[in-house]
Amino acid sequence: MTVPALHPRPGNLRAVAEEIERATGLRAEILRGTLVMSPPPRGKHVGTVRRLRQQLEPRMPEGLAPYEVSSISMPDDEDDYCTPDLVVLSESWNDDDNWLADPADAELAVEVISNPRSSGPLRHRPGHRLPAAIRRLTIGVVRRG
Repeated sequence: MTVPALHPRPGNLRAVAEEIERATGLRAEILRGTLVMSPPPRGKHVGTVRRLRQQLEPRMPEGLAPYEVSSISMPDDEDDYCTPDLVVLSESWNDDDNWLADPADAELAVEVISNPRSSGPLRHRPGHRLPAAIRRLTIGVVRRG
């Protein structure tokens, strides 16, 4: 696999992130001007997200729904965005053509950390979400068993 020569800088980070995602399959986010790449999550990780979603869906207030793989823009920098494991948004997101949700519309964001000892930069990601005007942030840690 060959990744083309890229020159990330403010103003083109999204284009670079999209190119890296396309070339490598890694998940990209831009947090406070930093390009953060993550491998696809493992089964235990996505299983935790799935179980949480199954628990939330029947209890959702009218007009809200949980979504996976939905990105949220960050208000302080037009390049910045995050993609929590699960985010609760208005059901109108079903018909929205935008790929970035407004952070003011995010009722809840959930980030699952599969292995806190090896999460490296992931340990710092949840703190980057706070300025995104998300009302609630939940962090779940998947442990053995």
